Amino acid sequence: MLVRLGFIPEFTKVLFRKVETPTISRDPSPQAPNSHSPDIQSSSFTTMRNEIVDRRVQQERERFIEAIDLEAICQLASSYHNGEACSIFKEPSHGSYNLCIYVAFPLSGDRWVVRIPIVPCLASAEGKLEQEVGAMRCVVDRTKIPIPQIYGYSFKSDNPIGLAFLIIDFVEGITLQDVNIRSLAEEQRNHLYLQLADILIQLRRLEFPHIGALLPDPRVESGWTSKVPRRPLSIESNGQEVEGIRAFEICDNEKVYTSAKDYIRSLIRLAFHQFEEGQNSVENEYDACVVLYNLYQFQDLVEKWVDQDLDSGPFVLIHGDLRPPNIMLNEKLDIVAVIDWEWSRIVPLQLFIPPTWFTWQEVGGVCSPLGYLDYVQELDAVRAMLAARERQYDGRLLLSKEWSKIHRKGGVLIAAALNNPALIDTVYSGYLDLLYHHSSHIGVRAKEFINSSEEYKTLIRRKVRDRISYLEEMRLVNQGSDELHLRRIFTISRCFGRLTRFWTPTLSQLRYVESNVRIVNI
Repeated sequence: MLVRLGFIPEFTKVLFRKVETPTISRDPSPQAPNSHSPDIQSSSFTTMRNEIVDRRVQQERERFIEAIDLEAICQLASSYHNGEACSIFKEPSHGSYNLCIYVAFPLSGDRWVVRIPIVPCLASAEGKLEQEVGAMRCVVDRTKIPIPQIYGYSFKSDNPIGLAFLIIDFVEGITLQDVNIRSLAEEQRNHLYLQLADILIQLRRLEFPHIGALLPDPRVESGWTSKVPRRPLSIESNGQEVEGIRAFEICDNEKVYTSAKDYIRSLIRLAFHQFEEGQNSVENEYDACVVLYNLYQFQDLVEKWVDQDLDSGPFVLIHGDLRPPNIMLNEKLDIVAVIDWEWSRIVPLQLFIPPTWFTWQEVGGVCSPLGYLDYVQELDAVRAMLAARERQYDGRLLLSKEWSKIHRKGGVLIAAALNNPALIDTVYSGYLDLLYHHSSHIGVRAKEFINSSEEYKTLIRRKVRDRISYLEEMRLVNQGSDELHLRRIFTISRCFGRLTRFWTPTLSQLRYVESNVRIVNI
């Protein structure tokens, strides 16, 4: 690390010891999947904000899973394998959105995964599965990215098991989450990065006429299309809809975008919608003022950040959840499959960004000044490999040039927050506010901003009432649990974001992060 922790005030150090930033586990967990993952919770920042609804959904999920007829699942799989009998060879597993049932065919030796969307956790199980199959078909058709083979699917419940399903290859191996990248020898780490570069290079070269979802083409076997008007489902819109705050009224399911700016504005509207309609979107009056201030500041920042020259394209495909749990490896650290394409979508080019987990942290850790510096230094090594790989691939230096200055002015964090609007408050609080205002006195600025408008003040009062009502309902649900128990709904991400306000990096430190990083010579 080029910048030491010595300039952080002692009080802040104590706070950092007491509140840990969410990180991706560096060590294989006993519960971690060692083969095809059902899907891991997409981020510690995307858990449902309304714990009352979350409990109900979890209960419905358990009942849904318990009702699954495993014998019927085996019969279904056999019907796609020329009637060959099969058996379950591994305990079924589930993540946030899918139940995975593992079946083996003893005669052929084939092993498959029957993947069932968990209906109570999804706003549209059919829509999620459609865009996953469409994306997988496109990737198979137009790239060499390794993904599981599809053997069968049904988007509706009019089938023998009465549920939507997807049947794919069982992929043997470990996930990238089980590997501590930073403990690897340089040769091994470079081997991994080169493979990731190949995946990103191939995805970048898939360009489309508009923003939206890829869907299967019913006219062609194994076909796909981007011409059907369908706005993509995202983790954020799904979460809001399941929570009951009607995200689909904000993002019309049948609308596609041909303007990057229009699409990006719709993502910001999602964040405002969560703040305004969520019953538990703030902690108290101070928090409400700061969050609303952050949303408006971020919105103004994005208007300046959007590149007008890219408004009409290109539009490109992103995986939507390209994290270590969704990257499968063999013992030689070869990538054998990229899984879980359910949140894939076509987006503006500025939202096609390098993963933020290169430094083994979720976005909450990267958006601190020191975390951002650490990330940019690691990204620099990746950009060097991208340039070399693109020369070998087709000679066009697309990503290596497009990402050469992506870290400037917090650009990669802006894009990361837009890809997951739940992160906007965390990202703006953690890095962008310090970068653009060079001051930790955000509370003072937020209060002045709120006091400038009766509309803002009225909204803040309503959010405080919502919070009080929510806590009272929680007391009833918990049958008298004390306030300390209720406070566990306080998100770690927001706590981390507020912590940065106790410490103001010097302007020179921020400038170092922004500009004093070696740029790959391309």
